[in-house]
Amino acid sequence: MARLLTTCDAMIATRLARAAPMRAAIRLLSGERPVNSFPKTAANYRELTPLSYVERAAVVFDDSPAVVDGGATRTWAETFARCCGLGDALRREGCGRGDVVQCMLDNTTEMVEAQQGVAMSGATLGSVNTRLDAATVAYVLEHSDARLFIADERYEATCREALATLENPPPLVVVGGRADGYEALVESGDAAAPWTPPEDEWDALALNYTSGTVWKSNLPVSYTHLTLPTKA
Repeated sequence: MARLLTTCDAMIATRLARAAPMRAAIRLLSGERPVNSFPKTAANYRELTPLSYVERAAVVFDDSPAVVDGGATRTWAETFARCCGLGDALRREGCGRGDVVQCMLDNTTEMVEAQQGVAMSGATLGSVNTRLDAATVAYVLEHSDARLFIADERYEATCREALATLENPPPLVVVGGRADGYEALVESGDAAAPWTPPEDEWDALALNYTSGTVWKSNLPVSYTHLTLPTKA
């Protein structure tokens, strides 16, 4: 029994001795908290954001249908290019991190592009409920300090009524109809320009207002770039 214990002690001592240089090296390189000492680099870290999904889809499924809107169909490559163009156009309009671009759109091609393109500029997307009246729309625009307002022609009258009540209304970009300015906005951007990744995955990606029984009880709910990939 004594010989067995001696042998075990010798084996443990040998293993500890072999591990000692590695432990010493870790302590030397990393200080008191080795697991938190390794720096973020382009090789080992990238902020989580759903924007990378459409970028990947444009490469892997480039010619596959991405959006079908009525009689129009756009591929993933076309959709990604238009999103990048919108993002670059918004940057040229001064939209960026900390700004909110509000949209009042149906479930259309332009809404899909806004969901990606606004975030590609670094700004935060706000989606205004299409059933709201002018007073509530004005409240949302003012409360969110909207930098730009994109709206479908179907809601143009309501939007203009809301904007008329604001002291500093954001510019209105209409989608469709005689006053259409959306296509010109997208075309003014460079589709080949690199999109702006979030500085931090905790940056706000979307800002939505809840609906209450009293119109001014609407409160904003923020979604980050990190939230959607992890909750989807």
